[in-house]
Amino acid sequence: MVNSFSISSLYDAPFNICARAFFLRYPNPYAGHIVSVDVLSREITPDKKLKSVRLILKRGQLPKWLPKNLVEKAESWVLEESIIDPLNKRLNSKSYNVDHIKLMRLIEEASFTAEKTNTTRHETTATVISNIGTTVSKITR
Repeated sequence: MVNSFSISSLYDAPFNICARAFFLRYPNPYAGHIVSVDVLSREITPDKKLKSVRLILKRGQLPKWLPKNLVEKAESWVLEESIIDPLNKRLNSKSYNVDHIKLMRLIEEASFTAEKTNTTRHETTATVISNIGTTVSKITR
């Protein structure tokens, strides 16, 4: 089973504010499902882009379609890879779970792009890949 969900938004904020908010979103007191965030690497590439890799531990409820007692804890390690292009004012990120991949693979791709009107376009696509269950009712962000 493969199921995808996409969302697009236009934020009334300049790109630099949205890019900063992206990196400051975890940890925070309103995201109780995030247990920890660790920066594994951060570098400036030869073409002057900022490349980051973070490891995130999330805790929460398992999908309702997943059979009970299949996973001991509702925790998952997520790898987040991102690249900020300050010249073109674009941030691309890709996040995916690194555990429980035989049960379910969740891949989330996001982009933030500066618009000419001092706003920022945000697009996210989440894809669930699993051989367990027959339907995913909805993936919410």
